Formats: sequence, structure tokens, C-alpha cells
Amino acid sequence: MTRGTRTPPPDNAPVSEIQRFVADARQRGMDAVAIRTLLAAAGWKDKQILTALASGEDGLHVPSPTAAHSARDTVRVALAFLMLHATVIATIVQWFSFLDRWLPDPADATSDYARAFQLEMVRYRIAILLVSTPTFFLLWKRVVQGMQTEGTQPRSGAQRWLTWITIAVAFLTVAGNAIALIFFWLNGGLTSRFLWKSLILSGAAIAAIQYLKSTATDAEEAR
Repeated sequence: MTRGTRTPPPDNAPVSEIQRFVADARQRGMDAVAIRTLLAAAGWKDKQILTALASGEDGLHVPSPTAAHSARDTVRVALAFLMLHATVIATIVQWFSFLDRWLPDPADATSDYARAFQLEMVRYRIAILLVSTPTFFLLWKRVVQGMQTEGTQPRSGAQRWLTWITIAVAFLTVAGNAIALIFFWLNGGLTSRFLWKSLILSGAAIAAIQYLKSTATDAEEAR
């Protein structure tokens, strides 16, 4: 192991490297506390250090945690992401509706029926938000609590897939918005109305990404 650098070793670094160091340190009479201090100062993670120290005790093998997620956990995660998507979409469309009233498009219909329908849709989206938003936060709170209290188990496959699919969709949304903004700007067709809608869409996507990343990070740190 190179001692001159403080760059943390990767999680998949060869175990034999740290094990050789532990064996050499034990031969020189160093105790576990001193070995752990040196490895931690070099950037090794606690899990890697403890595994190497344990393996040196008569070849003791430390088993890796296995997932034991129930169907209830999978359904809870799926429902949480469904409510998240419903909340984000309803919020975006609602802000689009408000923007249409503040910056109306002359080409849009302005009949009494059209205005009544738009008002009805505003109320419908408010109903969606009043149900989906608290439901998402309640479900996601349970998901995060499960990650914290069951720290010996990795996150379920459904949660990892849905998290990264959501992040990927949000990232593509932001990238697509940036492409559209640049195109209309270069083409001379960029309007304040389109700019505001792009900002709303990108802001919602970025907020969803940051929230998922922050809650996952907090749960990992709480383990």
C-alpha cells in the first residue's frame, strides 16, 4: 500500500493489499488500534479495515450482508416513486397553467368554456397534489427509516433501479431543456414564455434529483 498519498482507496481495491499490511504490522508487534489508525489516516474505510483485521484472526471470514427485502418493502418503494412522479408532474403542469394566465398566448382559446375547463383542471391538479405529496413523504420516510434501521442490508434492487431511472429521466429533461433553449435562442425564437416554462421544468427535475440524493446520503451516513 502506498503511504505517501491520502487519496481514499476504491471500495473494490484488492483485499490482499491491506491484508498484507496488517500481517506485516502484526509481525512488528503493532496492536489493532495502531494498525487501524494508520489505515484510516491513509484513507481506508472502516469496513475495509475491520474486515482485514478480522481476517487476520486465524483466517476469520466476515460474511457480507444479504438482502432480505419483503414484498411489502418493494411495493412501498414503488408506490413512493409513483407518488413522487405524480407530485412532480402535477406541480409542473400547475405552474404552466399559472404561467399561461400571467403570460397568455394570443393563439390560445379564450372562450368561456375553455376558461372553465382550465379552472377545472387547476382544481383537479390541486386535488392530486393534496393526495400525492403527503403520501410520498410518508412512504419515503418509511423507506429511509428502513435504510437506517436495517443498515446491515443493502438497498433493495427496486429502490436502486427506480432511483436511478428517476435521476436519469430528470437529467435527460434538464439536458433536453438546455438544447431547446440554445436552439430557439440561436434561431431567434426564444420568448419569455418559453424561457419561464423551461426554468420551471428544469427546476423541478433538479429538485427531484437533489432530494433523492440527499435522503439516500443521509440514510447511508446514519447507518
